[in-house]
Amino acid sequence: MEKEIFFNPPFDGEMLPLEKYKLYNWVLEIKPKIVFEIGTGLGGGSTFYISKAISELNNGGQIYTCDTDRGPSEQFFKEFQFVNFYRKKSEEFLKDLINIGIVPELIMFDGPEDPKIAHNDIIFLEKYINNGTYFCMHDWDLERPYDNNKSTKSIMIRDYMEKSSNWELIEKLDSKIKNSDFDDLKYDSVGMCLYKYKK
Repeated sequence: MEKEIFFNPPFDGEMLPLEKYKLYNWVLEIKPKIVFEIGTGLGGGSTFYISKAISELNNGGQIYTCDTDRGPSEQFFKEFQFVNFYRKKSEEFLKDLINIGIVPELIMFDGPEDPKIAHNDIIFLEKYINNGTYFCMHDWDLERPYDNNKSTKSIMIRDYMEKSSNWELIEKLDSKIKNSDFDDLKYDSVGMCLYKYKK
C-alpha cells in the first residue's frame, strides 16, 4: 500500500500515521480471519487499516466492530463488505458473538475512556480465546506529549496484562519518544501495543 494512504485516508479517523502503518502491517503478519474491534469511530482509524490489510490478504476474513455513538459511512461499507458493524456496548457485543461461536484471532481495543470497560472485556474474552490470539490497543499510555492530553482507558487493562503470565508483549509504541522516522512529527504515537496470548 502506498505510504500516502497513512497520511491522507479517505475516511475520518483518530490515529497517527505510524500507528496506522504499524497496525496495517501487524494484521498482514498475523493473517487473522476473525477480528473483534471495540471502538469503530467514523471508520477511518483502526477499522480502515485493519480492513485494508484483510482485503490484501484476501483470506475470507471478517471484522466485527462496535460503537455506541458513531459509525462508518455507507461508502465505507460498500468498500468493505466483510465489516460487520454493531451499535452496541462492548459487553453485549462480545457476549453475543461468543454465544454464536465466533471467536477472535485478533482483538483491537480503542473504546471509551472508562478504564473498567477494557479490563472487564479482556477478562471475559480470556475464557474463550485460543492460544496464539493477538491483542492490540490504542491510547496505551496515560500521558500524551503529542497533544498534551491524557487517556485513562488503558490504566486497568495495562496493569493487568503487564503482570499476567498469559500475555506476551510483541511490540509497543511509546508516547514519550520518537519511535520511528516514518514521519516528521515530534511524537508519533499516543501509545499502542501488540500482545500475544499464551495459555
